[in-house]
Amino acid sequence: MSRRVTGKAAPSPDQWLHLAVRALARSDRTTAQIERLLAAKGASPSQVRAAIRRLTSLRYLDDVAFAARWADRRLARMPMGRARLQAELLATGCPEYIVHATLRATYLKVSERDLALHVVTMAERTSSVKTYARVARLLSQRGFDEDTIETVMGPLLRTGDSKFEVLGSKFRKPRTSDLEPSSVRQSRFSRQSRLSQGPAIAAGTFMNNAG
Repeated sequence: MSRRVTGKAAPSPDQWLHLAVRALARSDRTTAQIERLLAAKGASPSQVRAAIRRLTSLRYLDDVAFAARWADRRLARMPMGRARLQAELLATGCPEYIVHATLRATYLKVSERDLALHVVTMAERTSSVKTYARVARLLSQRGFDEDTIETVMGPLLRTGDSKFEVLGSKFRKPRTSDLEPSSVRQSRFSRQSRLSQGPAIAAGTFMNNAG
């Protein structure tokens, strides 16, 4: 009588390799991302290491090339400063030394100032009015440092004019209220309201007394 084999057979090393290759065919990934994928699918540490060695030898995995491609794609899609690009690359699992080398190479090809100017240009096109404060916050969110932001926004602040000559764009100068926290603005508004109502209240009191 033949014996029936029950249960699933353990995946072979080639199966883990094929799983990784299919994942890489769908999207570009780092070594760390493939390691996490294989481990999540049940591969043992030794099986993960074997698959990674094979993928690296076949040049399916190359974190240096991945980082360069990622940086080029991200800057083309959304210009950003060094700090944000660094954070994004580290989040993919790229080793820190590769990230730092990639940043040096990337910002030798294009300056952060030019990227920041592009952000300002695009921001101006999306709305007829932009305050200096809002544009500066946008640049900060994109990872540009204070020196770059000051270099780009400085000419607007120094001219005292609403026209940004370099870009041919119109911005209004920031009012004090643009830079105040909302709680401060609300308190100031309440105080002004009380002051404006003071004369009317006093006049009403005088008329009542006169009557």
